[in-house]
Amino acid sequence: MKIAQNWKPFFRSLYQWITDVQWTDLRRIGMSKASRWSAIWLAAIPAAARFTSSLPPEIELPMNGRWVTLNIDLPFSWICLFFASLAFSAGNLIFSFCCPPFIKLYGDFEEFTRKTGGSATSLGHWNQRQLGEIHPPHGYANEDERGQDIFAKARRFEKDYALTYIETFGPGDPNGVREPNIPDAFVEIEYDAETLRPKWKIACAVVYVLGFILLSYTGLTAVKWMIWDYLLGW
Repeated sequence: MKIAQNWKPFFRSLYQWITDVQWTDLRRIGMSKASRWSAIWLAAIPAAARFTSSLPPEIELPMNGRWVTLNIDLPFSWICLFFASLAFSAGNLIFSFCCPPFIKLYGDFEEFTRKTGGSATSLGHWNQRQLGEIHPPHGYANEDERGQDIFAKARRFEKDYALTYIETFGPGDPNGVREPNIPDAFVEIEYDAETLRPKWKIACAVVYVLGFILLSYTGLTAVKWMIWDYLLGW
């Protein structure tokens, strides 16, 4: 019971992270090089496990004129390592197909500026594209009504952030010049993107967490073996 009590804060924090996770958080995992290698490990791990299973737990090597026994029995479970890779691969698949494209392409405003030059036109395009997903057809009487509502919201967005030529310079008024508010427009589009596909977002977080737990268990098992069993001989 005391052990369960000690683990409660950890599981509470884990649950809180999963329920509050953002697509931008998952992007750091899904776009990392280590995570992308998980699919390769899926094929490599069974082959390595099969090869090592055919080896004896100990081998003798000549060293300084005498034979030295070397323990090559691996301290971790190949099964845990395989399922950790499987979890990361599943998370990568969910991220690849379900993460909103805007977040997948642009991790932050600096990356957006680097890739598009801070294009106001690009932001207008992304806003209209996301509005189409935020407002699905079943919420309207017909497609015309939906199209008009999306168009009105898109125009309001462009007006609020002065993204178009008319809103920037005003209707023929040279004194009404407004600077396009690109950073705030980016933040609003990113915020809207975070609200998309919430169930898939949680599913992606769950399998990533499972992968980290299995990988951590494998690593801790190896460390325990190295310190207690191999070095200390307990």
